[in-house]
Amino acid sequence: KSTMRLTKRPLFYWVLNRFRGLQFVLLLVILISLFFRVYPLEMQRQIINVAINLKMIDKLYLYCGLYMGAVLVAGLLKYLTNTMQAVLGEKILVGMRQEIYQHVLQLPLPFFRRSQAGTRISSVTAELNAIANFLGSALTLPIAAFLTFLTFLGFMIYLNPTLGLLSIIIYPFELTVI
Repeated sequence: KSTMRLTKRPLFYWVLNRFRGLQFVLLLVILISLFFRVYPLEMQRQIINVAINLKMIDKLYLYCGLYMGAVLVAGLLKYLTNTMQAVLGEKILVGMRQEIYQHVLQLPLPFFRRSQAGTRISSVTAELNAIANFLGSALTLPIAAFLTFLTFLGFMIYLNPTLGLLSIIIYPFELTVI
């Protein structure tokens, strides 16, 4: 537990200092899933450029099978990622509730006379749910988005270096607008 007072902790304290093992596994799943998000694009290219163009039916079956397998694995990994983010959020939520409950138990008696019981209960239950949903993906979502961007950018440069590099020029303008 931290020596920093509960009321002074930043929101990201709960993300950066809790369940690092689960977060590491989640990042590994995200890294693996990046391959299975780009691989179907390459299979589509192979289906059209090799199998259909050269009329190679055996390659068509192979590439279509690989494509379908990659899409299936990508979907399963996305489901696993979402599930792990939800579990991480719930674990953080339980920890927050336990520490808030311990904090409330140590408050002086006049606090309980001044505040309504419903407000205290609401702060420990309902108000933390939205925070837990955010905290479950607070670290992995930005990292996954950035890695996805780099992966697809790399694939575009692999396909056509000039067009891939030209597409980078658009992003500063998009970021400015966003």
